[in-house]
Amino acid sequence: QELMRPERHIQLLDDFAEDQLAAILATYQEKYDQFIKLRNLNEKKHQNEKEWAQRVDMLKFQIKEIEAADLHENEDTDLAAERDRLNNFQKIHDALLASYEGINGDEDVSGSIDSIGTAMSSMQDIEDLDPEYKQISDNLSGAFFALQDVASQISDQLSNLEFDQDRLDQVEQRLSTIYQLKHKYGDSVSQILAYLAKIKQELKQMSGDAEANDDLDKQLAGIKKDLIKDAQKITLIRQQFAKKL
Repeated sequence: QELMRPERHIQLLDDFAEDQLAAILATYQEKYDQFIKLRNLNEKKHQNEKEWAQRVDMLKFQIKEIEAADLHENEDTDLAAERDRLNNFQKIHDALLASYEGINGDEDVSGSIDSIGTAMSSMQDIEDLDPEYKQISDNLSGAFFALQDVASQISDQLSNLEFDQDRLDQVEQRLSTIYQLKHKYGDSVSQILAYLAKIKQELKQMSGDAEANDDLDKQLAGIKKDLIKDAQKITLIRQQFAKKL
């Protein structure tokens, strides 16, 4: 009765040739299951290719835009401070000049350093008469030389102080560029640079995924080729045993 049912012929033949077919059938089934699994994965990935490609294009654009700005750590805060100094040039100049004249005096009024110098000289005349006088004299000397140092620093600042409208324009333009990037990628240059590092890593990963997709296609092709070879072997063995039945 089993022989009268065509759908059972293959199973009966395989049972008859079990010693020859068992191993290769098991291998074939294992490869087939792997092929189906990889094929489903491949189909799913290809369905998302458009979305994946759009993401890659966006990452490349963002990386190019940020790198073109050639940002440096803390550049935004440094430029903002420089802009404030340039915008407050007159205020800074007047404050430095007033401080310098307050210490050194001018043509009409003697400065505090002259007064302290006079007091220092007076105390030096009597410092040997009492330890407390000596302490006062030393304190006045310290104040005198400290004021000299401060006056020298202020003088250097005044000598180097200048207003540069071109530089102010450059700073404003640069800050505008940074502001536009902040609007898109972060609240500070540090955050923008951190975001740049993040998306570069993501793009690298996605490029690796693209290579993995190519490998998956090759892997599927290889398994399919093996399945065809195994199927041919199985068919040949079945044909050989069918002649014996």
